[in-house]
Amino acid sequence: MTSDTDPAAAHLRVGVARADITPPVGMRLTGTLREGASEAVDRPLTLSALALLGGRTTVIVLACDLIHLSPDEVAHLRRAVVERIGPADIFVNVSHSHATPAPPSAQEFDPETEADQVELAEVYFRGVVAKAAGICAVAVAGARPAVVGHGTGAVTVGVNRREVGPDGNLLLGENPDGIVDPTVGVVRFDEVGGRPIAAVVHYSCHPDVLGPKSGLISPDYVGAAREVTERLTGATALFLQGCAGDIDPLCGIVTGDDGVREADRLGTELGCEAVRVYQRLVEHRVRDHRVHWRSSTSNSSVTGWVYQDARHTDPVVASISTTVTLPLRELPAPDEAAAEYAAAVENLDAVRSQESDLPSRLRARRRVIWTRMQMEAARHERTLTVDVEVQGIRIGDLALIGIPAELFVEIGLQIRAGSPFRTTLVSGYTNGVLFYVPTAAAFEQGGYEIESHQNYLRPAGPTTEWEKRLVSTGLEVLADLNAEVTR
Repeated sequence: MTSDTDPAAAHLRVGVARADITPPVGMRLTGTLREGASEAVDRPLTLSALALLGGRTTVIVLACDLIHLSPDEVAHLRRAVVERIGPADIFVNVSHSHATPAPPSAQEFDPETEADQVELAEVYFRGVVAKAAGICAVAVAGARPAVVGHGTGAVTVGVNRREVGPDGNLLLGENPDGIVDPTVGVVRFDEVGGRPIAAVVHYSCHPDVLGPKSGLISPDYVGAAREVTERLTGATALFLQGCAGDIDPLCGIVTGDDGVREADRLGTELGCEAVRVYQRLVEHRVRDHRVHWRSSTSNSSVTGWVYQDARHTDPVVASISTTVTLPLRELPAPDEAAAEYAAAVENLDAVRSQESDLPSRLRARRRVIWTRMQMEAARHERTLTVDVEVQGIRIGDLALIGIPAELFVEIGLQIRAGSPFRTTLVSGYTNGVLFYVPTAAAFEQGGYEIESHQNYLRPAGPTTEWEKRLVSTGLEVLADLNAEVTR
């Protein structure tokens, strides 16, 4: 655990602000298993901005209670923020709660039959962008000299979800022998005089206790974790999602009314561990020297301590973003892709003629959208690639790494293991979400995540080399951050 920053120099200034982004009840939430619109609010959804001003560098960390955003939607949000506050390096992380609305890029609403939901989504996400720009401006304007401390604890509220079924196929279930990451990363920001500013809580686990059959709008377990942290510290808490691609809550996806209780239970455990770590991170007054007093009733001494202001060092604040171009899987032949599209259209027509339930219509429509994208890409007969942003932020000997994908937990662990920094927090779900990125070994097993590019409306998915390339790129960014002295 460390504590960085020189109160006298006050080179680091920190501000925080928050907005409520709870959608209106009646707006449908994310997912193609939904049977209707949202019915009530469990807890408000929030958007929180942490402004870090060090030297000539302005870094904004945005923590959003959203399922995902596309890289293009993040680019639009970033432009809106920069137009409002000026040049800044912006790190946008979504909690990935499944009890939140889908962004327009997800195309989950049928413009022919759900025009009201299409309009709700567009209006809602325009509001999110506007609120993001607003709270970033408030956070920057309210930034004040600060000290920072960071460290880690551990709690297990997640389980590896890649379960092998009796038939040998992969289920989204529970694999208690699978890899998890129990690490709770905590970053504490205080005013120089000791008043709390913000606490960042980092953890790797899907927030999907409230599953696709719940009608509640909710941040899931993340909301309870934040509430506990804020109640016990007085700091504004931001949750950053880690690498949760193959990690689900220990309680599983809960059907019925038990979901809220289970989400609260897991979030409370996480929040309590975050608070335990938080309390040890920053010392504003420390023991200086000991004094002795002679006891009046015996030949012994009583000792006490004199405290003085703690001394801290000034942290380097830096941000680096790099783009790596990675290959996508080989597309089917054009005639094969056309046949898949034709079959999807035929199935959609059948589903509509049978007056099927909403989930069936949603899945059939999205299958048409994806097969059309795949067919059009296949007709061009070219090798597909995608540009992937890897962003790193340094605050003293703390580093944040952000990658726009649902990373398997093992990928984050590899990056952290090779980091030169004392504390390294690796986050998927940052600056957009492309699709799941499994480990190379997971491709051999198969399972839902391998074909997730279809749900994300990408014509093709990642290859087995993505794991190695993302780990190496993450480590290169960390090495470059480590070499930063000033900007």
